[in-house]
Amino acid sequence: ILAPKSLAAAFIIDAMSSVDPLSLLLGQKKNNQAQKAATPSTGTSTGPVTAGIDDVSTALGRATATKVSQLAAADHCREDQQQQQQQQQKQPQQEQQQFATAVASLAPAPSVPSVLPQPLPQHAHAVIEGAGGEAATATPSFDDILRGERVHVTVKNCFLMVPNPLCEVRGRLLVTNFRFRFQTPKGTLREELVWMQEAKFFDVPMGLVEEAKEERSTTITGAPEYKFVLRTKDFRTLTVLLVAEEDLQTLREALTAFSTPGNPTLLFAVRHAEEVWASGAGCGGLDGWRVCDFQQEFSRMGVETHLAPCPASPWRATRLNADYSLCSSYP
Repeated sequence: ILAPKSLAAAFIIDAMSSVDPLSLLLGQKKNNQAQKAATPSTGTSTGPVTAGIDDVSTALGRATATKVSQLAAADHCREDQQQQQQQQQKQPQQEQQQFATAVASLAPAPSVPSVLPQPLPQHAHAVIEGAGGEAATATPSFDDILRGERVHVTVKNCFLMVPNPLCEVRGRLLVTNFRFRFQTPKGTLREELVWMQEAKFFDVPMGLVEEAKEERSTTITGAPEYKFVLRTKDFRTLTVLLVAEEDLQTLREALTAFSTPGNPTLLFAVRHAEEVWASGAGCGGLDGWRVCDFQQEFSRMGVETHLAPCPASPWRATRLNADYSLCSSYP
């Protein structure tokens, strides 16, 4: 038996002898578990890690949502600024349009142009004598003007191109509701061309116009040249050299208005007949419809009429157009 050398050693031995080994092991295990619980785990446990990932995802989602809302707000502000700028740009234009509308409402309404060309003002007509030597100081006229005939267009300072002899005849072109008439100043027509004036070569009735052409060209000096060419059904050709391009349009409109007016009552024949009948100078007071008996003429030609029935005739006289509802020219 070994005896302790000192009192301390004896105390230690006594203490060890009184401790249960199983209790010592259990206490040590509890201490280890307590230390592990206090120290963050770096092992393979998934519980705390999963919770951390969820927290990070939630934080990232919140940050993304905040960023998206900020971008949307910025876009909305940008759109508002653009709309304000567009409205500011449109406002002067709208004000100008409103001002122009107000001015237009105060201005007098323009007059509707007539279908037929109107005569030129009195001061626009030059004093040029026609074939009969009659001077035109106001509205142009001439000796053999017909009843119901009026001068509607006057083209001054034009030239008639004559091929034989080759020359240019200075004068003016009158357009009436019946004809084209080229006039020259008295005493200026060349002697070899007087026969053309006497034969009325310079007079072209509207019904004799076969073709009307407009020609535009440039001279050697670079000046513009305008020609109005009339070809007639009796093989005449009149080429008029004009100064302004507007004269071409005026002559074309006059030819259309008076040759094919669309309404037969605007033809010169109707106007002429009205004035002749009004003056009482037509046919000695006789009605033109009663110059002959059409029923008798049709019967003589073998046409079936109510006076002379003729079943074998392929034609018969009828009064279906008595009110001009089928044809506006003939009853």
